Amino acid sequence: MDLLEQIKSIGIIQGSLLNEEPTFYNVIDGELQETPVSEFTPFSLTSSSTQTESPYEQRIAIKGNPNFGDIRTLMIGVKNIGDNDTCAEVWFNELRIADMDNEGGWAAMMSMDSNIADFMNINATAKRSTTGFGNIDQGPAQRSLEDLKQYDVVTNMNLGQLLPNNWGLQIPFNYGQGETLITPEYDQQYQDLKLDNRLDAAETSEERERILNQSVDYTKRQSINFIGVKKQRTGDSKPKVYDVENLTVNYSFNEINHRDFEIESSLDQNVRVGANYSFSFEPLNFEPFKNNDSLFSGKYWKLIKDFNLNLKPSNFTFNTDIIRQFSSQKFRDADLGANNITVDELIRRNYTFDIQYNLNYQLTNALSFNFTSSNNHIVRNYFIDDDLNGDQDPNLDIWDRFFDFGDPNRHTQQ
Repeated sequence: MDLLEQIKSIGIIQGSLLNEEPTFYNVIDGELQETPVSEFTPFSLTSSSTQTESPYEQRIAIKGNPNFGDIRTLMIGVKNIGDNDTCAEVWFNELRIADMDNEGGWAAMMSMDSNIADFMNINATAKRSTTGFGNIDQGPAQRSLEDLKQYDVVTNMNLGQLLPNNWGLQIPFNYGQGETLITPEYDQQYQDLKLDNRLDAAETSEERERILNQSVDYTKRQSINFIGVKKQRTGDSKPKVYDVENLTVNYSFNEINHRDFEIESSLDQNVRVGANYSFSFEPLNFEPFKNNDSLFSGKYWKLIKDFNLNLKPSNFTFNTDIIRQFSSQKFRDADLGANNITVDELIRRNYTFDIQYNLNYQLTNALSFNFTSSNNHIVRNYFIDDDLNGDQDPNLDIWDRFFDFGDPNRHTQQ
């Protein structure tokens, strides 16, 4: 089977599998000679080999483009390649599959957890497994048919500790990255051929890279996060409305790159940038009759005596979020020729700009007022010539015209 796989791999590269007449190759002592020969050309070792002892020589070919995994019937024949009639008695006995591939594999896993005081911690994992790995009770057909390489790294840092303490900056930083590479034993386009045979048959480095690129399953994940960036109060000064300590900033970016046999390239990006402002006022209560016990001593005057009014609102918050989601996917044209219709790259964007504010007002000790309002904007700044019914501009990425407000979409208040 290995020799047939090599011949088919050569035929795929040279485009000879669809020829009406098959291409023959000599096999000497189990080694394929890659120079094609005619079907009835005399054996090169006829004078030195009796075919009963080494060196042995055979001649094999493949007609058409069969899938070795779909073979259900085998036929055996004897051909006379000489010019004279030959009379012979031939016996074929116990035809069966032998030498099943029973090569095992191995797997390993590593995990690491480390920290540097309260400044940083790192978590890392790595995994590696090879073709043929499986449980002890699994047979050859149940074991893994792919080579796996995988790692993930996540780190958390408080970057504010690198700055002077009197600055009071709080900068939590999170970074994560991971990659997964799955290399199958068999080629994904011609699943009856081992990938190594197709790579060995490639005539150029570009062809080899193309075959390998379409066969592997590759995924890369990356995330960068700054959640809760703010300045802490460091002095004894009275809080003001305009203090920067009232502001908290958030940033999050996630990206996934993927490719496999069906998908040539896939990109998912998510960005979220937001700011939160919050300020709480000191209450300013107005209670004009609280201490007038002589005037309002009766129980009927208690309502007037307990009269109170708060002259300042309790707190005010303001939030804004920019959310952008970008996805692109291009299917691989593995079997399509020049005259076939291909599928264009699919692009999906979802950009929004949200604003929300809230006011809480404790009017009296028993009466409170709350007002909340939110506005949602849809951003459509990625169309060619700003034509909303036209095509999206493929040259624009998720960062272009990032701070556009967009068009109002939904408004709520209560």
